[in-house]
Amino acid sequence: MNKHTDSIKIQYERWLANESMPRDLMEGLLTMRGDHDKIEEAFYKDLEFGTSGLRGIMGPGSNRMNSFVVARVSQGLSDYINRTLKNSEQGKNPSVVISYDSRNNSKKFAEITAGVLSANGIKAYIFEKLTPVSVLSYAIRHMSCDYGVMITASHNSREYNGYKVYNSRGGQILEDEAAGILAEIEKLDIFDDVKKATDENVSHIGDELINDYVKETLGKSLKGGEDYIKNLKVIYSPLNGTGRVPVTALLKGIGVEQLTIVPEQEMPDGDFTTCPKPNPERPEVYELGLELLKREKADLLILTDPDCDRIGVADKEGVFTGNQLGMLLFDYICRHSKLPLGATAVRSIVSSPMLDAIAAEYGVRVENTLIGFKYIGEKMDLLKDRYVFGFEEGNGYLAFDHMRDKDGASTAMLVCEMAAEYKAAGSDLRGGLKKLYKKYGIYGEKVINFVFEGREGLRRRSNVMAYLRGDVENCLQGHEIKSVIDYKTQQKHFVDMGIGSYDKLPVADILEYDVDKGQKFIIRPSGTEPNLKVYLFARSKTSGGVAKRIEKMEKEITRIVNEEQNEI
Repeated sequence: MNKHTDSIKIQYERWLANESMPRDLMEGLLTMRGDHDKIEEAFYKDLEFGTSGLRGIMGPGSNRMNSFVVARVSQGLSDYINRTLKNSEQGKNPSVVISYDSRNNSKKFAEITAGVLSANGIKAYIFEKLTPVSVLSYAIRHMSCDYGVMITASHNSREYNGYKVYNSRGGQILEDEAAGILAEIEKLDIFDDVKKATDENVSHIGDELINDYVKETLGKSLKGGEDYIKNLKVIYSPLNGTGRVPVTALLKGIGVEQLTIVPEQEMPDGDFTTCPKPNPERPEVYELGLELLKREKADLLILTDPDCDRIGVADKEGVFTGNQLGMLLFDYICRHSKLPLGATAVRSIVSSPMLDAIAAEYGVRVENTLIGFKYIGEKMDLLKDRYVFGFEEGNGYLAFDHMRDKDGASTAMLVCEMAAEYKAAGSDLRGGLKKLYKKYGIYGEKVINFVFEGREGLRRRSNVMAYLRGDVENCLQGHEIKSVIDYKTQQKHFVDMGIGSYDKLPVADILEYDVDKGQKFIIRPSGTEPNLKVYLFARSKTSGGVAKRIEKMEKEITRIVNEEQNEI
């Protein structure tokens, strides 16, 4: 038995011997007994805390989401807050607002978080009911809190949960804060160094913050109240998550009278019985809603993921991609907003460059960010009144400045306004998209997810990235590579011209290839899932031309992943 294996066994036995181990975690530990692989997966590392906080499979072990891991992270967060904020010039004790989604254990993890913060002298405000990301972000700003915590795994499947940390501006924490919190967490023993939870500094938040959020969002509507909105017929699904209350209030607030909620997906369900992977990027989550749309002869299907930060939209012809919806929304906003001097839109590097073409038409600047809406939130703080729209291809959008994270609820409001306007003009969203393609050219894209499970999967995933970096100019077959940006080494390789510079973004394990005929692909390991994500982009005068170019790139990337992942 090697040293690492011995350490894992010691940790496992220590968890078994803990007298305060809850019954469900003890049962999980006992089912692992004698299964080295399961024990190793649960204990070979601590669940990683990064700029997205924590996210992992629920169960016993240091590499799992459970009450002990949540308490340890909350203690580390408390120590960081007290070290950096307590007795500071602000003249008040630090405060944190906490929210949670519909997932199994979310409310329990939120209460543990509040109790540990309280035990450390930090004022904790916890929502009485499950609440979306957008309302948490709004509440942090509205209540002038120092931090926020959202218990959610967003769009992951039912076995996952997570812990997202927000800063005082209402955006997800960035690298410097995450590193500081992680340093405090790493000092702590998971059982011995966590203060016992109390409720002396805990207060509960009722409906008032959700009502305030709805009121302020309605005040920013571009066309709310127009008489033609009542003619729009909408099907909505919160995918058993947090969106039902705010989305319903916003849509009714702008005048949507014909609104039907998918009954099987209306109420909270941590098992996500009818949508096991509640992600708006997955076609299967639309099935029940599309069936209802056809029966009701509705115009539109809208759905939001469990924490209501992502939104998906479909009509009788099918599902709109995240990029297609982003282009429609941006064009709508530019047409109906009084654009400020220096108006700026922000997109992630993996989102459609079609936004740049639309922006040029309206005189709007475009700034790019790395993947993660936290970077768009950071740009919002710098741009202030010049910010007009931000989006990520993964169905995340934000058009308003009273939050700092993507918001499915306010976006649903804009989508309905926009769809009602098109309908009143004798068209629909599909017709609007065709007009944009006719004006700017047809842009196409596809996201491929290669899944790498467990510890061995991480090695194989690293092998693929190492292969690509080993010969960045010649790794593709059948494509002419023009340049490669390596965000990890912060270099841009111009083929036949050597290494040059570019407008640098923060360091990240990402490779971006510009290839022949205006095509591009970006490849990166996912930060929240055991995946390798590949984003393919193409532009052509015809949809068939786009499809062929995407297909050719997909075949080549698939070949590389399949052949190289086991070689190095």
